[in-house]
Amino acid sequence: MTWGWMQIGEVLELGIAKPKRFEWATYHPHFHRDRDVNNVVYVASRDLNLDGNTGISGAGAFSYFSVNLQLTAPTAQRPSIWRLPAWLYPTDKQKPLTYHANLERWRRIGS
Repeated sequence: MTWGWMQIGEVLELGIAKPKRFEWATYHPHFHRDRDVNNVVYVASRDLNLDGNTGISGAGAFSYFSVNLQLTAPTAQRPSIWRLPAWLYPTDKQKPLTYHANLERWRRIGS
């Protein structure tokens, strides 16, 4: 299920050092973990930017559930297995939705 959206504006690598300009986020559990290179916090961009279109907050939550907003495939064993609309399939002209740019992670089912 999709609870909301977030476009990543910055990645805080907390395994290196705790960034002082983000002291407002020190309540976050990741700020209290042992140093680990994989310990990161994602900070949303101020505005959502899709192909130059802006005007929507960089992060937010949907106020209702709809099957149309659900990314997890109905028969998936794990929530990380998604069913996406065909227009989101990455191509030479279309960037992937997430950081998964490796096309081997994607497969097309149907047309």
